[in-house]
Amino acid sequence: MRTLAIAAASLLVALSALADPPVDVGDRVELRATHHLGVPLHRMDSSSMFGRAADGSFGKVVAVSANDWVRLELPDGRSGWVSPRYVVGVIDEHPPAPPPSACAADAEERVWASREECEAVVAAGCRLPKESDALRAGTWNVRWFPKGCSPSESCPENATDLDWLACAITWMDVDLLAVEEILDDPGARTAIATVVAKLEAAGEDWEVDLQACGPLKAQHVGFLWRSDRVTLTAFADVEELNGAASAGGDPCSANLRPGRYAHAVGAGGGADFHVVAVHLDSGTRDRDYQNRRSAIDRLDQINVGGTPILDSEVDLLVLGDYNTMGRSEPPQIPAALELELFEEELAPGFRLATPQVVCTEYFNGQGGRLDHAVMSVGMQEAPRDARVSGYCAVRNCAAFTGSTPAAYEVLSDHCPVLVDLHNADLDD
Repeated sequence: MRTLAIAAASLLVALSALADPPVDVGDRVELRATHHLGVPLHRMDSSSMFGRAADGSFGKVVAVSANDWVRLELPDGRSGWVSPRYVVGVIDEHPPAPPPSACAADAEERVWASREECEAVVAAGCRLPKESDALRAGTWNVRWFPKGCSPSESCPENATDLDWLACAITWMDVDLLAVEEILDDPGARTAIATVVAKLEAAGEDWEVDLQACGPLKAQHVGFLWRSDRVTLTAFADVEELNGAASAGGDPCSANLRPGRYAHAVGAGGGADFHVVAVHLDSGTRDRDYQNRRSAIDRLDQINVGGTPILDSEVDLLVLGDYNTMGRSEPPQIPAALELELFEEELAPGFRLATPQVVCTEYFNGQGGRLDHAVMSVGMQEAPRDARVSGYCAVRNCAAFTGSTPAAYEVLSDHCPVLVDLHNADLDD
């Protein structure tokens, strides 16, 4: 009996070790989520959540508390406490030292502090880190570019700072950017040409494409891309992603925006995928809310050239402002609940990349999450998580308690959302 008791005790110890693996400072560990939004990150070794890490993330242990909570440094630069129940194992007890970086730890904060600071960071050769073989795609709603507000309004203080915009895009080292709220009148075209010229001053090649339908002074969606890194072809307006449009009708029905489609191929025979820029109906009335539901429901019906996209290839990336802001009319639906519904609607054919901070824009001083990177579940080149840049990341979604950031005033009330794709055609 004593032998059985010893064996049972040994089994309990082993099971305990499997449940919460012991870790030491310096270990590299893997995280496993129990919720679809990811692993909670806390400011202290107790309930004080400020963000989430994506399922399957890795982190370096920098501290272990008396109650076994683990403080981690994540690859995106964040640091936070994690309950031991999310730590599934030590990956490498002695990881190699990271390569030296020319960028100071406050580089991103400086980029979004002022145009002058951004230009100093970029002039020093600093860029937002990414793997050398990655193709970086993203989305950015650049508020009413270049005017900064509706053409019917006067807001010279909010006009887009073209120098700062070009500098920020250079800093992000992005190859393909879906853009929203872009005007297409002569003044806007001149401004776009100015931004492209500034980007090309570094010896890169850039191009722009916007939706074809709609008034020139209406908000447009489209693409800004580095053509020496990725080739875009077969552009088309996608009426399915205008929730108010009917089949065979006007892609810009009800003064809403269609999706803008392109076929993308990374340089050197890299990633081969479909990409769509979107800007769904904004507003909290029931009509706005239902238009968003209709557009999302049609994702797997997108048809270009007579063939549904998902019939020809599973790799589809849909980037943009989905306006997941909830419904104010009864029955009321808070933004957080619409976001959960949105994720459920995407399944089983699509999934949502998890951002490293919980906001992508600010309204009335409060952070919200409206901008998303959605991909078909079969797209092997796409990551599980997304990176939010801009003052959203710098402030870690803290509310504005005083004056708004300068970038909010002269760039946008939204922040860029980025995903790093494997630049290889993994479906072959």
